[in-house]
Amino acid sequence: MSKLTYKQNLFIQYYKGNATDAARQAGYKGSQNVLGKTGHDLLKIPKIIQAIQARDSEDPEQKEAIISRKEMEEELTKMVRSESPYGDIKTNDRIKALERLAKMRGYDKESLEITGTIEHLSDRQLEARFIHFLTMLGVSKPVIPLLPCDTSGSDPGGAD
Repeated sequence: MSKLTYKQNLFIQYYKGNATDAARQAGYKGSQNVLGKTGHDLLKIPKIIQAIQARDSEDPEQKEAIISRKEMEEELTKMVRSESPYGDIKTNDRIKALERLAKMRGYDKESLEITGTIEHLSDRQLEARFIHFLTMLGVSKPVIPLLPCDTSGSDPGGAD
């Protein structure tokens, strides 16, 4: 008897009466019709039906409980490390679990967005803060050459 895949387990987790939505949330791709067919097909698999019934027969409060971010990260980490109780994890599913972890932790960003208020700082103060932030990001011994500032008041974009 084969074990359930990562996506099938996600489908079970997300299924609350709407197979199309559960298929989409589990990571299946396709149009609304394709997702509907996928969800319908998944609900024909006896192991999936049994897992949904077992989940629904648990304590009603437990059934409605939302998994915490920490628990989610722990489960995804187990999948990445092939320590999951769901059996053998396919390489593709391990990669997807790793991608989800990276997204949850913000590691999937190619650029860093910095928000906040701008203070008027001297060049040395600005350099010190910039080096501090780079150090926090793991850049060891950052070297930041400062360019001289134009204090003439002209627009650097040339729109005078």
